[in-house]
Amino acid sequence: MKKKLQINAFNIFVTVFIVLYSLSILLLMFWALLTSLKSVDEFRLNVLGLPHPFTFENYDIVFRNFRVPINNPADGLMYEIPFEQQLFNSVYYVSVSSLLAAITPMLVAYLTCRFPGKLSTVIYNFVVVTMALPIVGAQSSEMQILRGLHLYDKFIGLFIMKASFLGMWYLVYYAVFKGIPKDYYEAAEIDGASHFTLMTRIAFPLASATFFLVALLNFISIWNDYQVPYLYMPTKVTLSYGIYYMSISGTEGLAYPPIHMAGTTLVVAPILALFVIFRKKILFTVNIGGVKG
Repeated sequence: MKKKLQINAFNIFVTVFIVLYSLSILLLMFWALLTSLKSVDEFRLNVLGLPHPFTFENYDIVFRNFRVPINNPADGLMYEIPFEQQLFNSVYYVSVSSLLAAITPMLVAYLTCRFPGKLSTVIYNFVVVTMALPIVGAQSSEMQILRGLHLYDKFIGLFIMKASFLGMWYLVYYAVFKGIPKDYYEAAEIDGASHFTLMTRIAFPLASATFFLVALLNFISIWNDYQVPYLYMPTKVTLSYGIYYMSISGTEGLAYPPIHMAGTTLVVAPILALFVIFRKKILFTVNIGGVKG
């Protein structure tokens, strides 16, 4: 009875902590939305209250003035990247990168799990070792490699970097494929299925829920990252870097909290929309405990 009481008390503490933490984030997001709907003068007098009246002028200012100056390496001239181009760069870069970051570890994990051997053991151990060892100073070497291969400041360069099987997702896929009963493969082989058919018609469909979750989490992570595009694609400005530039530049007309909040809301909106649309699938994937035969 004492042990049960301790477990219940711990669960209550964790639940209360998670609820309070979630409320703090939601309140900050709600405050940011309200701030984006206030004029600059009203924000100075009314920081925490409701907007009166509601105005979308800040969003119009962001659309018209949200520009990032860059130096063109071809001619050395300065030009500006508008909001529309930043949005296109973000959608293109994040969509392709998140798919590659989800497909590559799934493919390698399937091959190493389906065909055990010395090479598969080496690959598995290599992934574990690279996760355990801290990698310091990798950016300089990556920069040199991209420049040497003439892939610097190109989308294809970052796409290749994102198509890596190293990391936690390889182990997640490996566990999923390891849990698939061998009877599935043997039954398909009796019917004359090839290795490619086994992979695409049996293994990958059973791992589709995990693939969707991995792709979505990678999408969110890459969407919010401004450092990697800034370092490796300085002329392909994304929205995340545009928000960062707006927050530090102090450009006239953009250096006010309501305008900052309007720009931040525009960047966060796609992520919130994805979560709302696919929340049931995310929760279903997280709750999966195994593969039923």
